[in-house]
Amino acid sequence: MAKNRQDDCIPAVHFFCIELVGIHLHYLWITQFQLDLDLCHTRPCCIQCIKFVVWRGWSVNLANQQALEQIVHGLNLDLAWEYAAGIQYAQHASLLRGAAYFAVAEELQEHSKDEFGHAIVLNELIQYLGGIPTTRVAPVAVSMDNNEMLRQDLQGEYDAIRRYLQRIHQLEAVGMYDSAQKIRDIVVTEQEHAIDLELALGIEKNLVPPTQLTF
Repeated sequence: MAKNRQDDCIPAVHFFCIELVGIHLHYLWITQFQLDLDLCHTRPCCIQCIKFVVWRGWSVNLANQQALEQIVHGLNLDLAWEYAAGIQYAQHASLLRGAAYFAVAEELQEHSKDEFGHAIVLNELIQYLGGIPTTRVAPVAVSMDNNEMLRQDLQGEYDAIRRYLQRIHQLEAVGMYDSAQKIRDIVVTEQEHAIDLELALGIEKNLVPPTQLTF
């Protein structure tokens, strides 16, 4: 029994609609549209449906494309700072002097490895989103004073946490919760680094008054 050409067109149009949801499938969406149009040019009802989807799709994809470009730009900025953090921790670990800083220097070496690990994650994420990972390195803070080096490192962690929280918000705003989770994992490590440095510097945080509990 011969199949109805109009029935053949319906799955293609449905597939086309589904592809519009994902911003990563933008080019597949265009290719699919061209193929569907060739198959359905004799069916006015199919053409009308495709025109509606195209109109909806361009508006959705344009907004998502702009958001995606902003996210990739931000991730490349994060990547440049991760490169710098890895270098900075490695140098500071070698420059710390005094028996009191022996354990701290070892901790900074581990921090350096973590930062380069973050850089690998960001490289993969940027490429996944269709961007090109940067090779530029952000400015590296230098000093010969033990405390000043640790304060430089701590400020870098504070800045990184702030940037990553913004990146999580951007990714979740476009429904990319899987990518946002990768950034969350990085933030957890950065917070641990910040805690280590605060302890090394003897920083006490008493921003919240003691909680009065009653039982």
